Amino acid sequence: MIEKISDLISMNSQAALIPGVQLEWYGNPLKKADNERLVSSYIFSSGAATQGAATAITIFEQIRQSLTQPKTQNVFTVIAHYGHGKSHFALVLANYFGRRAGDPVLEKLLKQLEDSTDKNTAYHFRQFKNHDERPLLVVRLSGHDFTNLRQGFLSALRRALNEHEATRGYALKAVSERAVKWLRGLSPEQRERAAKWLDEKQHMDFDAFVQKLEQFDTTKEILVEGTVARFDWVNPHMYIVIATKGEDGKEVLVEGEGVGITQALVDGLDRNALKPGTHVVMRANPNRGGPGK
Repeated sequence: MIEKISDLISMNSQAALIPGVQLEWYGNPLKKADNERLVSSYIFSSGAATQGAATAITIFEQIRQSLTQPKTQNVFTVIAHYGHGKSHFALVLANYFGRRAGDPVLEKLLKQLEDSTDKNTAYHFRQFKNHDERPLLVVRLSGHDFTNLRQGFLSALRRALNEHEATRGYALKAVSERAVKWLRGLSPEQRERAAKWLDEKQHMDFDAFVQKLEQFDTTKEILVEGTVARFDWVNPHMYIVIATKGEDGKEVLVEGEGVGITQALVDGLDRNALKPGTHVVMRANPNRGGPGK
């Protein structure tokens, strides 16, 4: 009896090696289609690994087991050459752990796992999601998004909380009020040192920084999607007005303040970056004074 290779294996027609994948595409409404396509196109490696290395399936399985078995290693460092799919793999992990059982995107991912590994391993991946239908909180940090790890983590945590209906708007026990009190109590010498550091590292004025802590609720983060109605390239903060839809479906204007011009230039922006009519998603701390800012 002669068997064809096509009788023994099946091709994944959606599989692809895609460069330039960004972990931040998970949870980004503007990248929803890209995120779902990437989940379906990931190529799982499950064969024998070379010495000192591990396959994607092995790493995935170890992370899953670390969440169910006490005293199991739960810190993992994945190292690979540039362009070898680390971000793509991280995006797959975020979708697996961050989605509810029965989610269509999750089902595509589980099908990929079932086609790429043995039945027993695939069974445990599915049972993990079916055992507790609640999604896990997936906190993602990218090194280019922040200069201070503590601030970066708080921002990422707020973003993750706002991605789920049950935790959306949850107020973190942040230290903004204590920070303002502490900053107001600095001696002239300490204030001068703080102002110098803010100017050199954050390109921000000391008084503007304190005002931000007082004016905006840094324990919360909101997402505003719409089109640019106005954009002012000014110091100490860029000013933007976004036209979006209110709860009643009518257009409302939301005002926002950004970083100063110096920091904006460092971030790759210029005065022509946000022209009227540009579709944007703004992530920001809400104004303590109420909606609209």
